[in-house]
Amino acid sequence: MNNTFRARFFISQSSRDLELLTKINNYFGEGSINNNNNKDVLNYVINSYKEGLNIVIPHFEKYPIPDIAHKFEQYSLWKEIIYILNGGGHLTPSRKITLFNK
Repeated sequence: MNNTFRARFFISQSSRDLELLTKINNYFGEGSINNNNNKDVLNYVINSYKEGLNIVIPHFEKYPIPDIAHKFEQYSLWKEIIYILNGGGHLTPSRKITLFNK
C-alpha cells in the first residue's frame, strides 16, 4: 500500500457537460476542470484538503447528499479523512485499512 494519500474532491461528467462543471467551479470559486485521460470525460477537481474543509464540507452540511446513495458513503469517508488531516493526524497504512474496511 502506498504511503501517500490525496484527499481530492472531484466530480466526473461527460465532456458534453462542460457548462455544468464550469458552473460548479464558479459556484465553489476554487478548483479546476481537467481531462480524465479520456476525451469524453472531464473532472472538476479540488486538490487541497483545506479547500475541501472550508468549501465543500460546508456546502454538503447545508445541502446533504441522501444517505441512501453510494455517493453518501464515499463522501462520508472523504470527510472523515479531511478531518483527520486537518487535526494533524496521519494516515498510516493501518489507519487506511481501518478506514476502508468500514
